[in-house]
Amino acid sequence: MNHSLIEDGPNSTTFRVGGELDAISSPELRPTLEMLARRAGRNITVDLSDLMLIDSSGLGALISLYKRVRANGGDVSFVGVANQPLVVFKLLGLDRAFKLNVTAPVEKVIRIERADRFPRTLHGWGGAPRLEPQPVRALG
Repeated sequence: MNHSLIEDGPNSTTFRVGGELDAISSPELRPTLEMLARRAGRNITVDLSDLMLIDSSGLGALISLYKRVRANGGDVSFVGVANQPLVVFKLLGLDRAFKLNVTAPVEKVIRIERADRFPRTLHGWGGAPRLEPQPVRALG
């Protein structure tokens, strides 16, 4: 994971994150996020155009930044969201909660993800587990 800060003006900062933002890399990002969140009245643009993967730890870090900046009178927007991060944002409804600038239609990304992970077979999706009906036991 790599990240950089660009001061765009007296009240605005662009924060770029690239690579993988996961449980291993998010702790090294926390000090930078805390420094950004402490600045009152700041408008922060988070550029995720080079981000390939995000997990729950990475999302937690970004949500924490969003909440803390908003509490200090600032604003946060996300730009360049695509691929796996876009799918995660859409699945969790974060695209509606955050100011999100999408770079690719989510339908295309989801279709590609499904085709790669679960190839279609005669009996359904190849990698998906099959659930068999179980007998019902009487209580008592």
